[in-house]
Amino acid sequence: MVLKTTTETISTGLLVGGMDRLGKILNDFCAWQLRRQGNGSIEVSLQHRSAAHRDGRGLYARFGASIVQTLSNMYLIGGTAKASVLQQDEDVMLIDDDGVMKSLAIQYPGGQRPLFVGCGVSATKAGEILVVGGGAVCFSFGAYWNESCFVIGRNEEAMSEQEAWHLYQPNLSDTHNPTNGFENDFKAGQHDTSDLLATGSDDTSDSYVRDRLPQVDRIRLESAEAFKNMLARGKPVIIEGANLDSCRSTWSAEYLKQHLGEERPVVVHSSSSVHMDFQKKNFSYVTQPFGEFVEQAGRGEHVYLRALSSDQPSKSSTSLKADFPEIAGDFSLPAEMHIAAENEHSSVLRISGQVTMWLHYDVMANVLCQIHGSKSIVLFSPSDIQRLGFPPGETTSTLNPLTDRTIKARTSPMEAVLQAGDVLFIPSCWPHVTAPNGPDLSVAVNVFFRSLVSGYAAGKDVYGNRDLEMYQNGRREVGKMAKAIHGDTRGDATACKEMLAGAIESRRKLIDLTKGAKEANRIIESAVALPRDIGQFYLDRLAEEVRQLP
Repeated sequence: MVLKTTTETISTGLLVGGMDRLGKILNDFCAWQLRRQGNGSIEVSLQHRSAAHRDGRGLYARFGASIVQTLSNMYLIGGTAKASVLQQDEDVMLIDDDGVMKSLAIQYPGGQRPLFVGCGVSATKAGEILVVGGGAVCFSFGAYWNESCFVIGRNEEAMSEQEAWHLYQPNLSDTHNPTNGFENDFKAGQHDTSDLLATGSDDTSDSYVRDRLPQVDRIRLESAEAFKNMLARGKPVIIEGANLDSCRSTWSAEYLKQHLGEERPVVVHSSSSVHMDFQKKNFSYVTQPFGEFVEQAGRGEHVYLRALSSDQPSKSSTSLKADFPEIAGDFSLPAEMHIAAENEHSSVLRISGQVTMWLHYDVMANVLCQIHGSKSIVLFSPSDIQRLGFPPGETTSTLNPLTDRTIKARTSPMEAVLQAGDVLFIPSCWPHVTAPNGPDLSVAVNVFFRSLVSGYAAGKDVYGNRDLEMYQNGRREVGKMAKAIHGDTRGDATACKEMLAGAIESRRKLIDLTKGAKEANRIIESAVALPRDIGQFYLDRLAEEVRQLP
């Protein structure tokens, strides 16, 4: 293991443990040093310290252990000891620059302790430790292998070192531990090291399978022109290192309670399930004090705040500046995103515990700014709309891609994992589902903005998800087609519907002799003024509705 590097010394480190040729675990403790000589040569020196560091428990004498260096510390993970079986609080040891080890008490979910022997370890960007594999063969007793990966994380807000460390088990169900987040399908602590499309059958299944998804591109936004080009491409992008002002460092749970008021009433979604379902309404709207809500969310309960206008929640869009002036000054979009700021429809404060949002799409383009905690989003191309279970006239789906085994096979999902400071651009009409990614409270600001010159539906649009005027008018044309088709007793209604639907989705105009042709042609013409992907999104929806006509 390498401990440190200086100008004179290339590297220093320790050599401990291991096994000799007879299969005995070694109890040696040596310090090694590489030093550059005046003539440019490298000198290697080895100093035995076994007597000074040997202890009755034999914690240094291990075989099958792993070493990992995070941004700030070095850790010894697992292995099997020479003198005795390692105790639970000896699985993970912190090593200082002098080679002195300190045991860390790891909180294991459900009391299930993995076998950290022969496992692979790696530090994540978040400063946590990913552990993969591990196991052993004990003759006469059989073999045991860890069936999932683990993440060892540290809670920086913990009051003591003993409370600071905990283990996430992404692939083991444990409904008793709120740090598991998704209970059975999604698990906490996935970060940027894992995929997020679950294929478990329901909330009560004990096992599930996930396949890695393509990751949303990550970029550094260099200019306003680059943001403008990003909007024109119409693809999801994660923007790293965005300047969101002081909220990154200030918006802790305590700060928000202090500045917004613990007794301030807020309306929150409260669910008994980790998966909220808009169609089944498996949640209720509860008015409660803000401080109480934050405490519940921090404990991992299934609660979620989507801020509404404090003045006229049913008529006006929410605005961070208008509705939360106490903290609004802490947040701002980067100057490179001035187009979004100047065309803002709403700015929504979102705070959530361990609960997932249903599959839906927004008509307004938006940027989701992750302030605290981590969030995972699975997005689908607008071209997948016919296979995602959206009822006619609805912007929310009847399906849950986090539990439905069949969705991935017939669609092309992609995954975005947001850490604090990341900004996700979600283009108009991209269906998506969101979920927590770790045990921490998730705090975000979602800025919706008008990216189209025209075409939005008339009237109030509080949530930024009222379908475009083209779709609303198109549904009326579909209603006229239904009457025309059923009024024609000479032809085959099924064949006629398929012909009309095929013409709409392929943008192929029909001659005026066909029943429903005028209506189909008007639908096709209405898509011309829209960006092609959005126009096609609605043409596909309307074509499917024609096929489903009675």
